Amino acid sequence: MMKGRWDGIRPIHLEELDRSMVVEMTIQTASAKIRDVGINDEPEDYKLDVWAGLVPIRQIAELPIADQGKPQELEVLQHVMDYYQSNQ
Repeated sequence: MMKGRWDGIRPIHLEELDRSMVVEMTIQTASAKIRDVGINDEPEDYKLDVWAGLVPIRQIAELPIADQGKPQELEVLQHVMDYYQSNQ
């Protein structure tokens, strides 16, 4: 989420709202394997000759790119730069 974004966008056109759709669904069952720290295998699994571990994945923001249709002297809004700097 980008704090301050709502104040930095143009007004929404009614036609855009008419073309938008929200989908709601009920999730009846779900499962997830979530670990908050490191790796903790079962003791008997350490005897197996297979690799075990994790691959860290992180989301990063790259330098904002201005729309070429806009005047190039317009500065990137501060809230966009704040988001970029906090997500590198």
